[in-house]
Parts: sequence; structure tokens; C-alpha cells
Amino acid sequence: MEQEISKLSLLWTLCGLTCHQCGLKCVKNRDHKENHVCLTDHKCHFSCHFTEAHKDIIIPECSHKAGHEGKHACDKISHLCGKPCSLIDKRNYQKVCSKKIGHDDNEHLCQSKRHYCGKNCTLSSYTQKGDYQCLNKCIMSYEEEHDLHLCENTICPIQYPIPNCKERCQSDDHFHAFSDLQVNHFCGNEHQCRELCKDNGICQVVTKPKEQEEIYRGLVEETSITFTKVGIIQKCIKIPPNEFKHTGKHTHKENGFHYCDAKCHVRYPMDTLQTHDTGYGIMTQTEFTGEDNEFEYAGYKLRVGDQGTFFLCNLFCKGLGRHRHIDYCQNVINCKDGNQGRDIQHINEKVLPNPDKPKDFISHISHKLFWKRTGFKDPYSVQDQQEFEK
Repeated sequence: MEQEISKLSLLWTLCGLTCHQCGLKCVKNRDHKENHVCLTDHKCHFSCHFTEAHKDIIIPECSHKAGHEGKHACDKISHLCGKPCSLIDKRNYQKVCSKKIGHDDNEHLCQSKRHYCGKNCTLSSYTQKGDYQCLNKCIMSYEEEHDLHLCENTICPIQYPIPNCKERCQSDDHFHAFSDLQVNHFCGNEHQCRELCKDNGICQVVTKPKEQEEIYRGLVEETSITFTKVGIIQKCIKIPPNEFKHTGKHTHKENGFHYCDAKCHVRYPMDTLQTHDTGYGIMTQTEFTGEDNEFEYAGYKLRVGDQGTFFLCNLFCKGLGRHRHIDYCQNVINCKDGNQGRDIQHINEKVLPNPDKPKDFISHISHKLFWKRTGFKDPYSVQDQQEFEK
């Protein structure tokens, strides 16, 4: 959430550098790649400064670009020299000479106090996010000798290299990248480690499960299922400011508590000896089998090998009424000798899944035995359990 808020904030952060067509400021996003644009008509709309020359008429607007230096002058009457500025090939010029009409010297200069060099900014660097080249132009005076072309951006514009971080380097030196052979562009914030917690167990158990919808692609047809998710593996701890990674293992909290990870997730400590609860579970580890390869159950067209993903543990048996369960043999020799118990019947045929692995029928009378084998608490009411045993 913090990263999304940061992205939204950056989206609304304006560039603020000078428009490439006038003297106003750029209102595009801070990280735009195109020319700086103020999104106006670039015209100065102030009235002409030379009001006395416009006696009985409406004072016309200035003819210069918006944000210009010096006095506002229209082009209706010749107030100034008006000949092309001698430095017309330089940046930050105002086109026409602002000296008096008929001035003695031959140098025509506009009102701009400083004509820029205009060459590309020198800043160029290789970063973990690719090559960076500052696209701005040099604002050093054309008269001043200089080897380093400096634009009007005074801070380091290179982004912090961790993926998904759009923040710029915290340095206020535009040429921070040139300060050493190896330069780290830290933004000064902490960052979420992209890894998940690697500790054993479940980081969080949601007591009020959140419903999620997915498509189960069965062997016969697709089925839309809504299930509840209760066990959450949380994200790893955050990376401290001015670091590229945190110390230690990936964990959601140092020495943090983790719940048992047996499905369904229960609010017991990891390695608990208590019976697990299937209160919110879906039968993700159950596969259907049958005498026919294709069959129908509860309105679903199924095939041998389909998973029980779209059935809840605490509703499946109830929907079947009186029924048997199939489970793998606990003791193959006893099964074949008929010593496995009166409520267990060995299956002599090969049955999917894993046809070479021996299996048993567990009688409807031994509903409790089946759930005991799973290691989970029987999710059915006493009344339901009594009904199954009839």
C-alpha cells in the first residue's frame, strides 16, 4: 500500500523546469521524457510597458514569449530597435534587439540577461535500470568557458535501483554519479523486500476468511468456484534506508510466531499435537475415482482424476448421504489377509489414482475412522455423524 501511495504521489509531482518554447515552467510529470511544456500558448499577455506611445487606443499586449525578462513591448509600434538579436542561435534569447531605435553600436541584443550555451547536459551514467542520459540543455553563459555542461536541474535525477521504486536519489548534486567510481543512488526510504517469509508455518490466519473466485479447469469442463482463504504467507521484512538488502533470513518478523501449516490452517502453534480443524477447507488434495471414467455428481460432470477443489470438506460427505471412502492401505499384508478390521474392505482391483498403490474401502459405519486417518477434526455435527453410521 505504501508503495502504491508513493507511485500516486510521484505521478502528481510536476517537472518544474523551464518550458522549451517560453519562460514558464513545465507542468508535465516529473519523470517525463519529452520536451518540457507549460501547456499554455507560450505568449505574454501583459500589456505593453510603453503606454505613452499608445495615446487614445487600447494598450496592446506584449509580443514577447511568456515568462520573458525585461519590459513588456508590443509589436504595433516600434518602441525599440527591433532588429534580430545577434545571439539568435543561443538559448534563452528574445528574438529582437531591445536597445533604442538607432543605437550607435552594431551589436543587437535582446532583453535576456543571460544567453545560454544550449549544448546537451554532460550527465550520462550507466545504472542498474539501464543507461541514463540527462536530456536537458546547458544553462551556462555562452561567454563563460566551461567543460561541464550544467542544466537547470540541480539534484541527482537517477532513480533508486531497486525494482518498483520510482524515487530519485536523495543527493542534491546533479553530478552525483561522477563523484566516485562506484556510486549508490539511495532515495533514503525503506523498501519492502520482494521475497515472501521463508519460515516454516503460516504467518497469519484470517479468522473471517476472504472469498476468492477462481476457475477450476476439470478434465471434462470448467467450473467457477468460490473458496475461502485463511492461511497467509506474509511478505518479508522491509529493507532499511540506504541499503540494497536486509540482514538475516527472509522472515515477516524477527522471531515472529508462526501457525501450524497443516491444511486447513488452524490457530495453533507450529508443530502442534492437537487435531487440525477443517473449518474453512476445500478438498484440494482429494481426487475422484469411480467405476465409470466419466460420471456426474451434484450437477458437475466429472472424470476419474478430477480434484475436489470445488467441494468444502464440511459439506462433501453430507451431500453423498450414506457412502464409503477410499483410502490407501495402512498395512498391505493385513489387508490381503483380511485382518484389517470389520469396517475396512480391501480392494483387489487397481483403482485410480496411483493404480499400483493398494487401496481399501472404508465403510460408512467408520466415518470417524476416515477423518481420524486424515489427522483432522471431523467437521460434521453429531447428528450428521449418527446419520452416516445408520
